[in-house]
Amino acid sequence: MRASFRIGKIAGIEIGVNSSWLLAFFLISWSLAAGVFPQFYPGWDMISYWIAGFLAAIFLFVSVLLHELAHSLVAKSRGMGVSSITLFIFGGVSNLEDEPEAPSTEFVMAIVGPLTSITLGLVFFAVGRLTTRGNNISSALIWYLNYINIALGIFNLIPGFPLDGGRVFRSIVWG
Repeated sequence: MRASFRIGKIAGIEIGVNSSWLLAFFLISWSLAAGVFPQFYPGWDMISYWIAGFLAAIFLFVSVLLHELAHSLVAKSRGMGVSSITLFIFGGVSNLEDEPEAPSTEFVMAIVGPLTSITLGLVFFAVGRLTTRGNNISSALIWYLNYINIALGIFNLIPGFPLDGGRVFRSIVWG
């Protein structure tokens, strides 16, 4: 994890944040606070927009971490070593010590990340539908996380490397 700092361990997997993540964190917070949230949630004071932007960026990266953790836990359950997960400017990466030995392992390991993201998005959708939609930070966060997780899951299914869809496609061709 060069140019990264360690933030902890989950299930024996080192979790790190690359220094490039700080730039992504700032840009996401800023774009949400200065553009997205004021457009969809008018009338807040600037501090509320920045709080919402900051929290949304944190929860986005928690969602990315869960996506990567899903890949890593499936890899570990299939006997593969996982040294770390690193969050960086473009998302995250699970650092595997081995390559899958069977197309079925590759397929399951690749598909579980996007399915985790889509599931998170659907959970946030259900929470948003069950709670009253209002002009407040919690509502903004719920609907943003609904949208961004589904978008992340679908985007990652594009069949090209380094996206998960490329690994899914490779496993199908391999099989």
